[in-house]
Order: sequence, then structure tokens, then C-alpha cells
Amino acid sequence: MRNNDFDIHLLLKDPNTLIEEHQKTIACVVNKFVYTGLFSYHDRDEVIQYVNERLLTEKITKMQKQYKPQYYVVTYLSKIVYNLCLEYSRKHRTGNREDTTVDISQTDIPDNDDFSRHIMIQEESRRLDSILKMYYKHHKRIEVFLKIFFGIGITHDDLLQLYPEADEKEISVVLQKCNPTSDIDHKTDKELYETLTQFINKYEKKHNSSDALRKWVHAKMTEIIVLLNGNPKTANYDKETLKILFQFKYENLHFKASE
Repeated sequence: MRNNDFDIHLLLKDPNTLIEEHQKTIACVVNKFVYTGLFSYHDRDEVIQYVNERLLTEKITKMQKQYKPQYYVVTYLSKIVYNLCLEYSRKHRTGNREDTTVDISQTDIPDNDDFSRHIMIQEESRRLDSILKMYYKHHKRIEVFLKIFFGIGITHDDLLQLYPEADEKEISVVLQKCNPTSDIDHKTDKELYETLTQFINKYEKKHNSSDALRKWVHAKMTEIIVLLNGNPKTANYDKETLKILFQFKYENLHFKASE
């Protein structure tokens, strides 16, 4: 966790920089509402912009006056962003921009210093785990493939769990070709499917095409989305919001391709 003393300094002396430094925190809270269906994925950027504007023009001043040192700044900020998301939702639904602001002086700050992660991940991540386990022997395979295609990356152990007999050199090649080497490194799906198909065919002694693997991954992804949405539908998942959930689940893992 980043240094809370530094966050306190920014809150009191340079609040604009604090907001800039915590754009990921803000996006994470907004994303929670996206994948539970309160906002659509297409509204995500607009909601983040709304939250930033409200923070800069009004809320940050109140935060400076009302912040209590016994709480983590990120906890406090996450709660404010959470309420601003609700505020945006009320305005969007009613079209009434009067009497809908949130008074943060009435906001209870939780004692949990990991509030933002709690509200973002815990419930939905547990649901995702339960769904993946339903696939039994394909559980790990699906998890590894989606981590690859969502740009999260995989580890040496991930591949060994799939194929314990895999050759070290071939594992290194897959890691190099399938793992992103930077935040802007986006390999094409075609490249990924070709690399994985060659690797899988060798250890499963098959001759499947990369298109067959693509169809299989797409089918499993669709099934997971349907299960997350529920019947009757209680959520609003699609490919993009499933990707967000996976990124949340693995956001603290840092991957490096084997040399």
C-alpha cells in the first residue's frame, strides 16, 4: 500500500495531485458499479469525468476540512467516490439536478483500510471463482486463456499446471509471446491463438486449428457471462466488464516473461 502520510500531505497541500495520483482508485470504484449493472460500460468514462469534476470543484475542499487522521486517505476517497457514483445514478435516472448532492459530512467512513478493494472485488470475485470451479478439469485452462486474452499475463507455474511435462524452452516461448511486456503492449488475438494452438496441440497430441481454439474460448467466455448475469438477470456483464473483473482479480500480480 502506498504511504498514507504522503497521501495526507497531498490532501492538505496539493489536492489536485492527490486526485491525479488516485485515478486508478476512482476508476476501480466506478468499475464496480459498471459490472454490477448500475452503469453501462459505455457510460464509464463519463462517470469518471463527473466524479473528477465534483471532487475538484467541491468535494476535495470538504475532505480537507473533515478528514480524520485515523483513517487512510484512500479509504476516505473511495467512500466519497462511491457516493458520487450513487449521486450520478440518481441524476441520470431522474433528470433532476436539484437536491441530489451527497453531504460527505454525513458519510460514515469504514474502519477497514482496504475499503475500495472490498467493494470492488470480494463478492464478484467469489462468484467468478465459483463459476470457474464448475468447469472442473477445464477450470485452469479457461482461467489461463482468459488471463492471456485480457492482457493480464500468465506465469511459468500456470503453464506447468496445464502440462506438467512441458519443455522449459517452449514455456519460455509461450510466456514471451503471450505476456504483455508493457501497459501499451497489446498482441493481436491472431498471434495469441496461433502460439497457444501450437503449444496445446503438442501436449494434447491433437491437430486443432487456431480458429477451433478461438471458438472454444469464445463459447466459454459467453457461458461465464451468462452465469454471472444470472437468470433472471441481475447483472449486466459483457466481454468488457468480464475483462474488468479479471483485471481486478489479478491486479496485484506482476508478470515477467521468462528469459
